[in-house]
Amino acid sequence: MQKPRLYALLGRTPRLNSSRGDLINEMRSLRILSTHFDVYYNNERFVEGLTEIGNPSGLGPDTEYDYYYLRNSPDVFSGIDGRRIAFAYPYDSQTFENAYGLIVPTANWKRHLLAQTDDSRRKVSDAYGCDIPTVTAPVLVVGQSQDPGILKEVTNERDIFPLRTKTTMAAKIFGYYGNLSNDLYPRMAFRALERLADEQGTGSDILVVLAGHFRKNSKISLRKGVHIGNVPYDKIDLLP
Repeated sequence: MQKPRLYALLGRTPRLNSSRGDLINEMRSLRILSTHFDVYYNNERFVEGLTEIGNPSGLGPDTEYDYYYLRNSPDVFSGIDGRRIAFAYPYDSQTFENAYGLIVPTANWKRHLLAQTDDSRRKVSDAYGCDIPTVTAPVLVVGQSQDPGILKEVTNERDIFPLRTKTTMAAKIFGYYGNLSNDLYPRMAFRALERLADEQGTGSDILVVLAGHFRKNSKISLRKGVHIGNVPYDKIDLLP
């Protein structure tokens, strides 16, 4: 049976590649969506194994599709007629009101967005930075996936040593790699790790390692942490 055709777009990014964590995550989402749709990222068909995808010469669909999936693209969303599906963050009133469906990555996010627990409204308000109206559109959980191209195989010590040096050779590393954003930091986990290091004393070898690009106004300072900058995607599996 032929799959329905889906147009996809992230923000105002006409072409995805593996240069940033958010772009990599979006390509992983396309992989999941491709199990149910023939996916076209900005009019280029998604095929497993691609490291870049999307027509770089413009934004928006150049033909009719069965569905349209827009993530943080309210201007493109408003200019499309058809069944539009939106990623449920950030909040945009017109997008939420007119979406055929909303996509979230976890079942917990869906529960709170649909106000299914006593503290859902508070948690949604904290996450979005504002109170949002009752969500009436269907909410779909896409989930998260691991890139099958990243495999734990025998690696060259010459590749591993520079990264181990950057992480100070610490024995107990807690890595946070990818999109370094104030909106996404697991701050409770960071604080818990620092308390654990304090309890274990000065000899503690606990270290939080941040790798990736800081979003605007998102730099964070941790007493037991270090930022090692951007790491090439093909070296990510070498990180501890």
